[in-house]
Amino acid sequence: MFKSTTFSLGILKGNESLLKNFSWRTSQLFVKALLSLFTLFIATSFLTSEQFGIIIYFNSILALLLIFCDFGISASVSKYTAEYIAQESGNERKLFGSSSILIASFALIVSLLVLLFSKKLLPKYHPLTLILLPCLFLAPISSLLDGIYRGSKKFKELFFSNVYASIATIVATTVLIIKFKVQGALIALSITHLLFIFSMIFSHRVVMKEVSISVLKDIGKYSFYVGFANISYFMYTKADILIMERFGYINEIGYYGIIDRVFYFVLLPSVIFGQVLAPEISRLSAFKNYKDIITKFRLSFIIGLPCSIIISGFVYILSILILKQYGAQYNTNSFVLILNLLSLLLPLKIWGSFTANGFITPSGSVQILSLTTSIGGITNIILDILLIRHYGFIGIFFATLIVHSLCIAVSNILFYRKLILRTNSTVRPFTMVL
Repeated sequence: MFKSTTFSLGILKGNESLLKNFSWRTSQLFVKALLSLFTLFIATSFLTSEQFGIIIYFNSILALLLIFCDFGISASVSKYTAEYIAQESGNERKLFGSSSILIASFALIVSLLVLLFSKKLLPKYHPLTLILLPCLFLAPISSLLDGIYRGSKKFKELFFSNVYASIATIVATTVLIIKFKVQGALIALSITHLLFIFSMIFSHRVVMKEVSISVLKDIGKYSFYVGFANISYFMYTKADILIMERFGYINEIGYYGIIDRVFYFVLLPSVIFGQVLAPEISRLSAFKNYKDIITKFRLSFIIGLPCSIIISGFVYILSILILKQYGAQYNTNSFVLILNLLSLLLPLKIWGSFTANGFITPSGSVQILSLTTSIGGITNIILDILLIRHYGFIGIFFATLIVHSLCIAVSNILFYRKLILRTNSTVRPFTMVL
């Protein structure tokens, strides 16, 4: 408890308003987490394990398509909203209009490609693939608005907008899944994003018409690196699901989906803290105040990583107890094997998600993530294919554990060394901290 408090105070030192923003952002994402948990409950209650596996499979396909529709634009907008406001340039008013043009163009191209090739590539699931098309436009716009809210520190307004949208989404999702099963669950994805868009637009006035070529260039340049990093990240996360489907492990995809959803809730606090800290890191980076960034980053390692290990151990024990007591349908050897391996990765994921969201991306160092995730993604796919042939589905998760751990470690070491090169202050090498 003392370490956790010290960690929070050290990171927030000099800018206590971050604590209030952290509280609002935590509340907002907690609402979304409850919505996700409720959807998981409805899906597992009214669908078979195979049907649930199909939904997870299509979520992975959608995640891949959305990478090309958004291509890092929403993350870039959050960074530039904070920078433009700090510089008082007025360009923050032109972000939504300029970014929407890029998103609409990318989404249209991806939609046309889906219409042309989905029947050949996914003949068995072609009708279901078409249901996802509206989501290709709606999801990136929803993320774009979320990024503008975060960059402008409108965390309170974002919370209330999400509460309104979540209430409506719960009703719509329940009816659709109960009545239309798998099709209903996929339709609910588009409905959810549409409701969130309307809620965010009406909760806080967003300038929608102004467009700027210079803003387009700023967003386009930086989003290229973010988008490339997202593609690479997909290759060592969601690509696992696509490969398992090709080898017929549908039930195991469902198991992975459940564990992934549970771990998502565990990762939320670190992601939230990182996103709340991000505007401040963007501001410090814009004014080249790297000494303060280094101090906060070192503190995140010294205290944050041990806390992540403790949290992961607690989550693992709790998961096993719940599985034995209430999860008879999923208490299988396959489920437990997947849980064991992914639990080993969890401590690094907790800390790594914080540093990626709170330090590396907002400081303008996303190229590091692009490099490490691209190499890691290609390596992961190669290992996936080799290991699944020899060891079955469990080989997928051995590959994920090895590659993901290395990528997180290397990304943060490179980032720290880059900070040292940017400052003239005397800072102990990262190896000394290790």
